[in-house]
Amino acid sequence: MLNLLFSRFGRIGRGPFWLVVCLTLGLSVGLLFAITQGAVHFGEDFPAALVAALVAIPLWINFCNVAKRLHDRDKSAWYALHLLHPPGMVWTLVECGFLPGSPGTNAYGRAPGDPLSRPDAAHNLPPVGIAAAGTQRARTNTLSTKAIPAVNALSSDFPERKPTIAPIFGWRRK
Repeated sequence: MLNLLFSRFGRIGRGPFWLVVCLTLGLSVGLLFAITQGAVHFGEDFPAALVAALVAIPLWINFCNVAKRLHDRDKSAWYALHLLHPPGMVWTLVECGFLPGSPGTNAYGRAPGDPLSRPDAAHNLPPVGIAAAGTQRARTNTLSTKAIPAVNALSSDFPERKPTIAPIFGWRRK
């Protein structure tokens, strides 16, 4: 839940977007009520830093919410700067609240409906990095080509080709 509210990375769909909008609207109304009651009770002694901190919390949550929704639309979070002028507010509302996200994986991550995009799906992924290399090395050591004569016969029919790196297009064979 904290990742949904305070992180600006990743993607969210329209449902969680509207959920966070409603939660922050309720939080803002509650904080406004608390600030006005505190100002009435304390008068001029009410700390301005506390007011600034209480106002900054819903603003940050909304910025993170809009940034993740823009990521789902395959746009940069810099588009959130449109919130600083009234026509941009309407554009952001339409862009984030009503238009569907880009399908599949984009530059900002997997689609929100993808089963592997859930935080608890990490334990289902294969090991990566050193552990995967060690596992692969162990597999190749247990299956030796010397133990299988047919593999040796097949491998001698095909000359080994080493891939070269093309600077723009990736791997290619000569």
